[in-house]
Amino acid sequence: MRYLGAVIFVLLAPGCGDAAMETAEYFTELEAAAQRFDRAGTDLGTQYEATLSAGLASLQTELDLNDPAQIEELAGRATALGISTTVDLLSARAEGYERFMGELRSLRPPEVAEAVHEEVLAAGDDALASLPGTIEAVRGIGSIDELGAVVITSPFGEAQLRLGAACRALQDVADGEGLVVDLECPDG
Repeated sequence: MRYLGAVIFVLLAPGCGDAAMETAEYFTELEAAAQRFDRAGTDLGTQYEATLSAGLASLQTELDLNDPAQIEELAGRATALGISTTVDLLSARAEGYERFMGELRSLRPPEVAEAVHEEVLAAGDDALASLPGTIEAVRGIGSIDELGAVVITSPFGEAQLRLGAACRALQDVADGEGLVVDLECPDG
């Protein structure tokens, strides 16, 4: 009988860590994770734009823009640059998604946020799962003009829209609870 308490503790203790977090604690940790994810994405976007701009500027100085053959070469080289730079961006973004999703999975949402938290996880998982296909679609484009449309209309682009909507729904939950947090949700 003297060991009964210890046995009950050992049997029940593993479940104790699965308890939901307090609402304020959950949103504070979520805010920190979301802001790290947003900063990483912003940094990648800045790097992408700088790499693409520098590459395109370099191409323009290397070629005679009055020569139609060289203009055609410029278009082909610009497309190749756009593809390789975008593939690098999407590959790096996958690493950021993996970190972010790991952080989200470590959170134990309070009941008030549980359903929306699951929506965020599902959209993030879909975005991550669709990245390889999006990267392959980018590699298959024929001109730089197609680049934006391929990414935006891809399953990755659609999952990002769902992730943004779920993030805004979580922000609404936080606001409804009277918490002052900024989840850095995309606008639309």
